[in-house]
Amino acid sequence: VRKEPFAKNTLASNFALSFCEDDNHNIWIGTDGGGLSHWNVQANTFTNYVHNPNDVHSLSSNYVVSLLHDHKGRLWVASFNGGIDLFDKPTNSFIHYPCYDPVKNKYNINLWKLFEDSHHRIWAGSTKDDALFLFDEAKQQFELFDETLTNIHTLYEDAEGNLWAGDYSQLIKIDTVDKKHQYLNIGYPVRAIMEDQSHHLWIGTEGGGLISYDDADKTVKHYTDVDGLCSNAVLNILKDSEGNLWCSTFNGLTKFNTVMHKFTNFYANDGLQSNQFSYNAALKLSDGEFLFGGVSGFNKFRPEEIHKVIIHPSLLVTDFKVNDIPIENSGYLPTGSTPVDVRSVSIPFNKATLSIAFAGLDYAAPTSLVYSYYLEGWD
Repeated sequence: VRKEPFAKNTLASNFALSFCEDDNHNIWIGTDGGGLSHWNVQANTFTNYVHNPNDVHSLSSNYVVSLLHDHKGRLWVASFNGGIDLFDKPTNSFIHYPCYDPVKNKYNINLWKLFEDSHHRIWAGSTKDDALFLFDEAKQQFELFDETLTNIHTLYEDAEGNLWAGDYSQLIKIDTVDKKHQYLNIGYPVRAIMEDQSHHLWIGTEGGGLISYDDADKTVKHYTDVDGLCSNAVLNILKDSEGNLWCSTFNGLTKFNTVMHKFTNFYANDGLQSNQFSYNAALKLSDGEFLFGGVSGFNKFRPEEIHKVIIHPSLLVTDFKVNDIPIENSGYLPTGSTPVDVRSVSIPFNKATLSIAFAGLDYAAPTSLVYSYYLEGWD
C-alpha cells in the first residue's frame, strides 16, 4: 500500500512508522512526518489526521512513532516531539496526555514506544534520554516509573510475564515491583524482542544483527550477514504460526527458521515496498496477516503463503570474441557452428585473448540473478 500522489483517498505518507488494528479490524498507520491514517480495509477508504498548531485537539505531532489499541478499545498515539494523545472517537479529535518528569522538572515529548502488558498496564518509553512512564488508570495520567530507565525503544512481555526492554546498548529485564532491574550488555541499540517456542529470546539489534538469548543459562549467540542475514540492522520481529521469525531490516525482509537456523531473504524485486523498512512499523493482525512498513509504504501479506522461488535460468552466450574480433569474423569458428551454439574453439596460444558475454533469460526478477564463472585449469 502506497500514497497515491494525486488521489484524495490515500495514505497520508509513504513513510510508514507504526501500526495498530482496532475492534473493527481497520488499520491505523502512523507516518514519519505525514500524520496519522485510518484505513477502512473493507471500504478501502482513508481518513487522515495531521497536526494543526491552531487546534489544541488536533494531533500533537505528525511524527507518529507508536500506536496502541488497548483492552478498553482506546487508541493511544505516541509521537516524537509531541508526547501522547488519546483519540476521542465521538468528537473525532485528540486529547493530549502530558508525561511530566518531576525528577528533571520537564515534560517528556520525545516518545518512542507504547506497550500494554498482560495486566493491562500501559507503558510509554521515550528517547533522547527521557524516562519510562506508566499510565495510572485511577488518576488518568502517565506517571514516571523509573528515572534510570531512559531511551527505552522496545518493550516485550514473555510467556512467564517478565517485562523486557531495550535501549541503545542493553537488554533489560524490568523488575516492576522493586525496580531491581537486570541488564545484559548487547553493545548495539536493541530494536526488537521476540520469544520462540523454546522460550529463547531473539533480539533484533541495529548493527549487531539477530541475537539469541537464553535467560536460564545466560547464553548468547549472534547471527549476522555472514550467516545469511540480509542486514545487520534488525528493526522488527514477528513470529508466524510455524515459529519462523520474520525480521524487517534496512536492506530487505528475512524469514528465519529457528530450528534449521536458515535465513530466506526477500527484497524489492520480490514485491516489497522497498528494501528499507522502518522502526516500529510491524504488526501481526488478528487474522494472522503481517504488516511491515518502510519508506515507500507498507506490505500486507499472509506469511504461510510466501515462498521464495529459486530460479536457475538457462544461460545464453550472447557474444564471443577472439582478440576483440567477433568469432564469426575471426576465422576460428568451426564449420556449421554459430556464436551461440559453439561448443569448442581451437585458437593459437598467441591469439588466445577471449571475451565472452552471456545472460540468464529471466524477466520476472532479473536483478536477483547472480553469475559465477571460472576457467578450468587456470582459476
